[in-house]
Amino acid sequence: MSDHIGISGPARSQVERRVRAALRGGVPTFDDCMVERTTDILMIDLRCAGGGDALLQTALDAEDRTIAALAYVATAEQAERGGESRLPNGTKFQLALGGMFFIGGERWVPDEIRGGLQPWETASRAVGGANFFRLLELIDERVRGEPWSVLGRPKPTTFERYGINHGLRFAPFALAGGMWLQLALDHERFAIFSAATEADLHRVAETTAEAMRGMWNDRGHMAHWAKGLRRHAAAVSARCGMEFVGIGIDRARFPDADGDYDFVLEFIGMGDDLRWGRVFQTMWNTELSEDDDPSFPATQDTRLSALRGTLEALGAHGRIDDVAASLIKAASEGEAELLRRLSVDREVCFALPGERSPVWGKLIWRNGTICGEFHQADRIVYSSLCFRPGTIDPNCGSLSMPILDYPETVAAGFLEKPVQGILRTSFPFPGTVRRVERRIDRLELAITVGSRLINLETGAIWHDDVRCSADPAATPPTSPVHGEGR
Repeated sequence: MSDHIGISGPARSQVERRVRAALRGGVPTFDDCMVERTTDILMIDLRCAGGGDALLQTALDAEDRTIAALAYVATAEQAERGGESRLPNGTKFQLALGGMFFIGGERWVPDEIRGGLQPWETASRAVGGANFFRLLELIDERVRGEPWSVLGRPKPTTFERYGINHGLRFAPFALAGGMWLQLALDHERFAIFSAATEADLHRVAETTAEAMRGMWNDRGHMAHWAKGLRRHAAAVSARCGMEFVGIGIDRARFPDADGDYDFVLEFIGMGDDLRWGRVFQTMWNTELSEDDDPSFPATQDTRLSALRGTLEALGAHGRIDDVAASLIKAASEGEAELLRRLSVDREVCFALPGERSPVWGKLIWRNGTICGEFHQADRIVYSSLCFRPGTIDPNCGSLSMPILDYPETVAAGFLEKPVQGILRTSFPFPGTVRRVERRIDRLELAITVGSRLINLETGAIWHDDVRCSADPAATPPTSPVHGEGR
């Protein structure tokens, strides 16, 4: 792993030897996982404090009991969450709910393969491994002998619901109109599924069993709703040229309340990345009228297909905003690798060099445009979406910074100024400040950002002179349909 992440480098072997010596004297049952995780924490502390021989010596001089206590907190399931402490070189350290570690404002989670820690930003959210098989056992225990056990065992899945979700999916249930039950696990009380504790798995198993019971008890209503949803899906398919796959019932909002569901309609169609793949539309049962028809029309049209045709004629695979283009140039893993990943995945996360804390960049396809986002610890956050009451501001991003760093008299002068003259970053930050807002402890800047065309195979990025009406950058979308094209 790269040195700028802070857990490798020439000092690591010295710190690891010191950790082993301390644990050997005070923790008779220590293992390699405990050593790796404790060493990672001390190395991140060293990097956050600035590094150097003097600070390395401070880490090596830490008392055995200090290192042993840190090792216990880092690995024990029953360790107390929420308390904030200081590491040997002064970095703030906190073990949060869900197995996440906050170290100097950075987010770290257990690495089940290597045994140490990994950045939360690049950690896999996938449902699988030993935790998944244990979860299946716990679900079986709760539904054995009950009529709703007929739903069977779930499988891991991904689906789109305000972002990519990882969770569980059951087989279609004929008595519920052929709809299937699914549960998103990304927003459960653990950082990633592989880091879930035994207590976490018991809670998820209970939630899943309750959702199965609810689907069984409400199967008549579901079969009724399925008729209207399928008519709606047929209208969407006819209008957009998409292939209807089926309907999932997501109990994630109120899993213990019968009759309150999200419906996730799945199609094969044109996604945000201008590739054919899985496309989702989320609806709620409260949006269904008495005659089974959804209360709003199918709003997804052929805009993305038209945009793709226009871009192909220009030799482009999509658009890219100026922040994303700048991030790609500065990424540690190289421009060619990021472009390769963007030709396959809808979201890509990566590290950029920072002075003490790494900057985490994200590239995400939205309506045919690759949008750039980034954050550094808990201080600087840039999102490609800029929200205003009741709407999303098109062609505008949102930059959030600690308000204490910028007195009101200084911030007032940011309007219409280039961001590069306000915020110092390790990469060129294009854009101009359109609006300045003060919100409690944060300063929020609306940033105007331009976009260009991109060819993912050659890496060429260029300006175009024509904006067609099919371009979502010219006509902000209002569709509830979300794509996960592949």
